[in-house]
Amino acid sequence: MTGGSKMRRSTAESLDALLDLATQRLITHSLDALAGLVTPSTLARSSHTVSVDTAYRLLGSPERTIELLAERVITPEFASDALAWPTFGDVFEGVIDSYSALDSLDGAHASLRALIANNFVLPSVVVGRLVAAATLTASESWTGEIRLRDEQLEVARAIRAAIRTMVHTLDGEFARLLRIVLVELRRRPTAGRSVDHVAVLLRTLVDGAVDRMLLDPGSMTIDDVASATMDLGFALTEDGLLPEITGTFGAPDDFPLESVLLTAEQQWSADRPPANVLAAVADTCGITTGEIEAVFADEAGLADAVVRALVLCGPITGSRESRFAMVSTALRRLAHRADAAPRLLAAIGSDPDTGALADLGDEIGALAALRSSTSPEADRLADQLLASARKGMAQWDSTTFLLELLKD
Repeated sequence: MTGGSKMRRSTAESLDALLDLATQRLITHSLDALAGLVTPSTLARSSHTVSVDTAYRLLGSPERTIELLAERVITPEFASDALAWPTFGDVFEGVIDSYSALDSLDGAHASLRALIANNFVLPSVVVGRLVAAATLTASESWTGEIRLRDEQLEVARAIRAAIRTMVHTLDGEFARLLRIVLVELRRRPTAGRSVDHVAVLLRTLVDGAVDRMLLDPGSMTIDDVASATMDLGFALTEDGLLPEITGTFGAPDDFPLESVLLTAEQQWSADRPPANVLAAVADTCGITTGEIEAVFADEAGLADAVVRALVLCGPITGSRESRFAMVSTALRRLAHRADAAPRLLAAIGSDPDTGALADLGDEIGALAALRSSTSPEADRLADQLLASARKGMAQWDSTTFLLELLKD
């Protein structure tokens, strides 16, 4: 009995020692394990068309192969029909379509569902997580004693830098989508936060939820995650216009800019707008007409500022997909204003070469130029889209048709 007991203890102790060593090597040799799957000789034999010599000449080493994967594959531009791997632009276009088909909250929820669902079908999700996990202890944030071997830290950090670039690109595009939603809802980040910061927090929630759903499929649904992300978004924001909207007018710090713009919109949206909108706005906001004229010059200038703030809603930037989303939502807001406040658009004036709508037309023309071989064709499409949107939501089907021409 004593000898058997010692044998069992010895076996248990041996197993523990082996598992401790296995755990340590998973951390210290994690990159080796991943690189072993993609040695040039292994890839050459699997390809049946590339020689081993050519594979080594092109790839160098297994570690370099992983580095190339991070630099050239885990990027927004990469695509592969063989892997059913679309470009990020194609993926984001689907997310944007989910938003653009609806208004405000419903559109935001639909776009989030589309964004989350992509995590369960795209090969990029698998490759990104595998490579990130294999190089995790090379992160500057890792403080544990056990980490990758010193000779692999440099290549591991280069790999993580490439992955980080991809993550920052996705953060930027998500922030632009978030900015569109906040503009629609007339919300802004709470004090001390920016749209970019809120976007990172929301994406982090989504990433963590995706990991949990992949591990424990019954723990939550895509709708649960989308709703939780929306709730967090509301918690991190408040009613008001974005600073990049209100910061473009050069108003004095003590000038009630947001109140003036929103009050002016309300006055022009009334069934019977006042004869003197400047005076009505000044009276409501507790300032003088002279103070308003010092910022906007006259009634036409104020009307243009309202359209710039509440229709254009800031600069149109980012990828083609992001810019298209910003343009399409701006046109929809324009169509709504045409119905709710026709006198606002009439007050802008008729000069087609200046003002907020001229700037929107320029943005549309720039997008159209990417799809057209001639500038006149692009300018004509821009003019048609603006004219159609200014006829209101009754003409939205026609505007949507023209938007499809802009996109395709």
